[in-house]
Amino acid sequence: MIIGLFVRHFKIYKGAKYIPFGLNQKENFNLFIGQNGAGKSSILEALNCYFNNSEFIYHSNEKRSEAFVSPLFLIKKSELINYDKKVQSLIPIISEVLLNLSFSSSTNFKPYESFFKQQEFLKTVEETHYIFTNAFWPQSDNNNQYFITFDNIIKKKIQEIDEFKDDKHYYSVMLKLRSDIIKNYSFLYIPVETSIDDFLRLESKGMQDLMSEDVKKRIEKTLNEKLPIKEGRTQRKSILEIINNDLEDFVKEVESTIQEIDKEYDFDKKFKAKTKLTANHLSDVMIETFFAKRKLKKNGKQIKYLSAGERKKALIDIAYSFLIQEQNKERKVILAIDEPESSLHISMCYHLFSRLEEFVSTYITHFLVTSHCVAALPIIDKDNLYHIDF
Repeated sequence: MIIGLFVRHFKIYKGAKYIPFGLNQKENFNLFIGQNGAGKSSILEALNCYFNNSEFIYHSNEKRSEAFVSPLFLIKKSELINYDKKVQSLIPIISEVLLNLSFSSSTNFKPYESFFKQQEFLKTVEETHYIFTNAFWPQSDNNNQYFITFDNIIKKKIQEIDEFKDDKHYYSVMLKLRSDIIKNYSFLYIPVETSIDDFLRLESKGMQDLMSEDVKKRIEKTLNEKLPIKEGRTQRKSILEIINNDLEDFVKEVESTIQEIDKEYDFDKKFKAKTKLTANHLSDVMIETFFAKRKLKKNGKQIKYLSAGERKKALIDIAYSFLIQEQNKERKVILAIDEPESSLHISMCYHLFSRLEEFVSTYITHFLVTSHCVAALPIIDKDNLYHIDF
């Protein structure tokens, strides 16, 4: 899970800053409150930039080469196996350095005072968890500084290990760390102004990110499963093999026919490209095509014809329904919603936040939510509330 964010020169955040998601506990429900323009939405947008490569919006008149976004991750030690073997040897070192940094050891650490306050709590879980960070620099000048202000300290510690003394090898493993993070997490951001009816289309990227990996695996298993030998087949073949063979035979027939007209024609194969369809290719297309023919309705009405408040509620309900189907999701879903109470009548807001809290506590989904609504306060006694006051 994400337990904080280092950020510099992003939107309202001039200079470096660390925003902790809870100072003395780790909870999956994180609510950010504050006045308009305080920087609540900027937190979600910065994370969307990190995970989904959305536009990096610089703070005006600041050096773009100094701008970065760097989440702080907390993982169970048992989750280390989800990372590349070489990365597995680095994360404990990064964690050890971050947990033992001293606030007074450098004036450069002053903007991160809240990290050092949170550090006290993080030390209480170091027997079971690791922490690490990894920076995204929108400008290329500092792309090799993976640990922002702490980069020299962490790099020096890592390069005490012989296999990482060579800079080229060190940087290649750092890139692998970044790719593993993107592989292990799916960040789904819903801005306050998002088109809910478009998002709720079941073939949309948002819904695809919420969809259970089990569904895709079952489709792929069916496509790859060997069929019994029947007349006309001398060996057991899968549906996928039969489709590939039939298409290949068809292409050869067409190629033979067109070469009778002119021998210079041929279906050129891309160099080193896989020419056969894979189960992964087909499962994505099948799911997209299947759900494109299905529209979510309520009381016979398509979502786009409901009120803005009802569309927001439908968004939460469908996300809930999708995520509870998951039995073994390979990627952790981080759902970030900007002002979910927007357009809802005040009488519905408490119910909405109660549903969100139940959702998180039951299905261990990481939620990041911004709000102006006081109805959220009574239900977050066991969760993290962070007041943004810029």
